[in-house]
Amino acid sequence: MQNRTLKFVLGALCILFIPFFAMLFSVDGWDWHLFDYVVVGILLAGMGASLAYATGSGNSKHRVIGFALVGLLILTYVHVAVGIVDWLPLAGS
Repeated sequence: MQNRTLKFVLGALCILFIPFFAMLFSVDGWDWHLFDYVVVGILLAGMGASLAYATGSGNSKHRVIGFALVGLLILTYVHVAVGIVDWLPLAGS
């Protein structure tokens, strides 16, 4: 179980290579700092762990909880990126 979860988390964290290489090759529009990588890394690790939990050998209750966590993490990422509502902290621009 732990090996499977680790694979999901590391697979999700591989997405961080996209902004890394974009910053490395000076692509316009990519201006990330260490804080950005840390926040997105935490969200991606949580998403990988949630997907591993949702697709595991558990019952339907585990699937619902896992996919609900994935949805919550996607909403959190969208809020941090562009700001869904202004009154919540860390609203993006």
